[in-house]
Amino acid sequence: MAATVRIEGTGYAMPTNDQGEFRLRLPEGTYRIKVSHITHYSERTEVVLTDSAQVIDFSLRPSLIEISGIRVFDKAYDPAQQIIVEAIKRKGDILRRIQKFSCDAYTKVVFRDVEKDDSCNVILIAESQVDCTWEYPDKYNEVIVARKQTANIGPEGNLLSVGEILNFNENRIEIGTNEIVSPTAEDALDYYNYYLLDTLMFDNRRVFHIEIEPKNPNDRLFVGTVDIVDSTFSVVGVDVGMSKGVELTYVHDVRYTQVFAEFEGEYWLPIEIGLSGELNLPIPGIPKLSFDYKAALHEYDLHPEIIRGLFDFAIEVAETADDVDSITWADGQMVPLTPLEDRGYRYQDSLASAPKPIGKTLLRTTLALTASALINKDLFRFNRVEGAYVGLPLGYYFKPLKTDLSMTGGYSFGLEKWQFRSVISNRFGRSHPVRFWATYLNQVVGRQSLITTEHYNPTFVALMLEADPFDYFGEEGFRIGASMRVFKPITLGAGYNHVRQYSLDKTEDYSVFGDEPARHNPVIADGHLRSFDAFVEYDSRPIMKLKRREARLDQIPRTYARIEAEYASPDLIDNDFDFVRYEASFMHSRTLLGLGITRLYLAGGLSDRSLPPQKYFTVDFNDIMFSNRLHLNTLDYNNFVGSRMGLIALQHDFGNVPFRKSGIPGFKRLPFSLSVYAGAFWSDLENNPVQPGDDLVLTAPKAYTEVGFSIGRIPPLGLKMLLTWQLSDYNTADFNIGFDLDLFGD
Repeated sequence: MAATVRIEGTGYAMPTNDQGEFRLRLPEGTYRIKVSHITHYSERTEVVLTDSAQVIDFSLRPSLIEISGIRVFDKAYDPAQQIIVEAIKRKGDILRRIQKFSCDAYTKVVFRDVEKDDSCNVILIAESQVDCTWEYPDKYNEVIVARKQTANIGPEGNLLSVGEILNFNENRIEIGTNEIVSPTAEDALDYYNYYLLDTLMFDNRRVFHIEIEPKNPNDRLFVGTVDIVDSTFSVVGVDVGMSKGVELTYVHDVRYTQVFAEFEGEYWLPIEIGLSGELNLPIPGIPKLSFDYKAALHEYDLHPEIIRGLFDFAIEVAETADDVDSITWADGQMVPLTPLEDRGYRYQDSLASAPKPIGKTLLRTTLALTASALINKDLFRFNRVEGAYVGLPLGYYFKPLKTDLSMTGGYSFGLEKWQFRSVISNRFGRSHPVRFWATYLNQVVGRQSLITTEHYNPTFVALMLEADPFDYFGEEGFRIGASMRVFKPITLGAGYNHVRQYSLDKTEDYSVFGDEPARHNPVIADGHLRSFDAFVEYDSRPIMKLKRREARLDQIPRTYARIEAEYASPDLIDNDFDFVRYEASFMHSRTLLGLGITRLYLAGGLSDRSLPPQKYFTVDFNDIMFSNRLHLNTLDYNNFVGSRMGLIALQHDFGNVPFRKSGIPGFKRLPFSLSVYAGAFWSDLENNPVQPGDDLVLTAPKAYTEVGFSIGRIPPLGLKMLLTWQLSDYNTADFNIGFDLDLFGD
């Protein structure tokens, strides 16, 4: 455990590294430095700092506490239990006492190949320097002001921050998708046994060193020790692992530590956070890795000024984070690298800059381009309408105008047609950012679906099995719009569409394994569309500001909802269409009773007047090879449409709980996960005038229903197998077996 270095009379406190080394950067002056450790007597010294570097050595003496007598209780571990009971009684006051604070932090993570034992085992190092601010009960903001990493990853791959500090005074602590009972929860005595191992002295305060042990290791609990200070009964030290019940997919031997220091004579705040473990991905060629994360927090301010809009973003990357010079970086690197880490840095940087063999370079380039092409459909795509499409996406940022310009263009060999799209956008404001955008396009587009997003690239399944779920049409014209985030989770937007839309024929029947012609591409109502649209969107996830780009943090629980409307009428503007269209969706994910994650998805739409086919609400068959997350898997190669539609999908992922808690020898050790799911939808074209191609479309006037279950984390590639039964009576599949990649679970 690291020692604590404190500048007395200030909010400055920091830990040493594992070798006891520390680095301080202070203005010239006289300072009183105190070094403490929970098992040693503290030492103080006064130093006078000039403009030159000084080396200061400390040697701490072990402390020994004389105990006059020991009380004997009828029940085992009563002393520790009484301490925990007092901690539980007083924790409410502890949680409310600190209303806000700010601090600086230095963070570092090191990944190593566990099969190697020298500096060559360092696979990756990432470091960052962070400004942190927190306000009761759960507001926080972190700004990455500087970052540095080994040359084998780019700066955009380094988002290392402190993250939400685990508060062991809470009743439940969330780690990943696990909700773990805290050792000081109101009901903690129902879950843990406590052992008083020792009474230590830290800064002239008695500290109780207590071991915590799960009563049932299959519950989601901690295993290890906590340190609780006498009189205030605050948690001041944590060193815990996870019980068997905690599921961290492919992550093993996890250890979490916190070291605290006292500020202003009453507040105990963390000055070091550690997280370590092993990562064993079931991917050929990737070795078993160990990881070691450290965060050193220092320069606490318990009375910071909270400026308006500070908490709009949970994590920010400063514009200059990658432009910090070596002197400025050294000022904030509070915990020096160990000699092994320093050698690992040089080793990885030398590998990245060394000339590569031509054969390996060509192979890696080919694999990278193939992977990019299968993900980014602006680079390459294949479908039954366009055939093969090859394109080039470009982007440029005009910094003085804070304007983004993106362009993509390419050639469709099936249609023998050039396509292009250009988007110009400008964004300004922080607390309530406004974005204006304009698009000019001449390209093939896919019809909207309630299941498959427009970003999905069906190239692989289209090439292999002719299993492209999209229906296509051509579009030429322009769109303009604006959006504004009125509150952190709520965004409003509106736009105008001025396009010509036209039908396209199928041009390609090729696939590697398919032996039947690809399904037809339905016609649309050709014409000039002038429409106005608007939306309101709610997303509960915290926001990251990555220099100019914004993104949402993935977390559970999560709630997402969106309502949108589109209006077109010749009474308003010259138009070939006359319709009103409303669409809504709702998604919620959360842990449920410690038994896994429940996901609910609702979607649907209504229309009025004369909705054209290209605007029909659609439930598509998605990916016939790797099943979709909504688990409507028995549609075969059929899409269902309607001018009115409703859909519900419900899934519960138990993880490994059913196997682990079965108690059956052998069965309880299986690594698999289990989930159950059900889905239903209905659609019709009632009250909508007959449109081109209506005689060939499928509707579901009676509910189409499915149920099923899946087995996940199947070695060696972490696949998921889904078995689905249709409960309704439509002429599609009565039963389906599908597969999905399940490397990190749903």
